[in-house]
Amino acid sequence: MTARLRIERERVFRMTPEIRAFFEQYRDAFDRLDGDAVARLYAVPSGIASDTGYEHWPAYAPIRENMIALCDLYRANDYLSATFEPGAFIAQGEGYAVADIAWNIERRGAGAPWRFSTTYNLMRTAEGWRVLLCTAYSEKRLDASVAAPALSKAASFRVLSKLRALGVELPPGPVRIDGYGDSAALSEALLALIRQGRKRAGTSLLWAMQAENQTLPVCGDIEIVLDHHNEPALITRITRVDVVAYAVVTAAYAAIEGEGDGSLEYWRNAHWAFFSRECVRIGRVPTQDMPVVCSTFELLSVVPASAEPVIP
Repeated sequence: MTARLRIERERVFRMTPEIRAFFEQYRDAFDRLDGDAVARLYAVPSGIASDTGYEHWPAYAPIRENMIALCDLYRANDYLSATFEPGAFIAQGEGYAVADIAWNIERRGAGAPWRFSTTYNLMRTAEGWRVLLCTAYSEKRLDASVAAPALSKAASFRVLSKLRALGVELPPGPVRIDGYGDSAALSEALLALIRQGRKRAGTSLLWAMQAENQTLPVCGDIEIVLDHHNEPALITRITRVDVVAYAVVTAAYAAIEGEGDGSLEYWRNAHWAFFSRECVRIGRVPTQDMPVVCSTFELLSVVPASAEPVIP
């Protein structure tokens, strides 16, 4: 190996002690769930890129809103502490660097740890190193408890940030982010039924949840229900969950779900059509015995409309 190759390997793979100390500070701020402290470690302007696109933060205020919302999300999902392992590292002169970090987040109770990787573009400022761009490339979902539609961490705390800006407080409990229907029209119709008080249950295809690596809802879960624009529309609380075969869903449950005329016949026809579309999407064949997840809920609040987006 030539001297030049040794230098290149060190430049790409060896994180400097100074930048490792920065990420220790970053980790410690999250361990305190201190959104203000996390935000102060970002440059202004800065941004985050993920599978949902790019969010640009031109000023400190939206950075702070996002980091407080992210800490709220972590707190609601029993965050305990984080460790990190540096990956690839590239020094770009004296003032810039790129660092890949593998994160492991431990949670209280029975919650499984979160493991994901994030790339950070860093810049040196008068106050020290700061994050210029955060790329959350392996975070398809924050956790299995964040339900369909599957959202990255960036999208999840965008939703929470919007709720905070609208003055909507979530009650204690694990938080899920969910939606209804597979089209704009169906989503609007089902959310309208919930607002009217007619619909107090929802049914999912277990096979689809398994294909997307989702966990089952649990009694007591707080659900942020999104509309077809992925904007928060309702806050609900799960009150009961049963997994049964499609064919044994009862007329009493169909009436609670409240779609159409509320009859079991309507429920079967509508849900057979919906589950058939789901089966096509995941490569399964619908059957009378296919397992479905029947969840009842109570409506806690309707999210007020907002003319302005929370994140520019």
